Amino acid sequence: MSKYKMLGALGSILLIIGTFISFAKVEVFGMSANASLIQGFKGVIILIIGIINLIIFMYDEIQNKITFIKKLAVLKNNKLIMIISIIALVIVLITAISANTGEGAEYTTLSLGFYATLIGSILCIVSAKKIEV
Repeated sequence: MSKYKMLGALGSILLIIGTFISFAKVEVFGMSANASLIQGFKGVIILIIGIINLIIFMYDEIQNKITFIKKLAVLKNNKLIMIISIIALVIVLITAISANTGEGAEYTTLSLGFYATLIGSILCIVSAKKIEV
């Protein structure tokens, strides 16, 4: 496996994990609340994108172990990885911007989930640009 495919797989794993951990934290009057992406529709989309990216990056390694993966050979395309990773990046950035603007923005801080999904989507985009699938 090439180093770019490994980086892409790492980025996909970060996308998957980032949806489950805290994306934003709100602190008001000494109380705090955390929100993860998986609690909403955007998180489900990013989770699906992460799983699809992981399957595409790991295609060569898992095609012999899982039989139905061979039927998904049409997914073996680095342009598809780039497009859906850019979609994930846009979703993450829009969610972060909306969390930091508007009413109550001064009480909101971005957490580890934001950084994990941001770095994961960037790694997927860079890896897709460099690999030959």
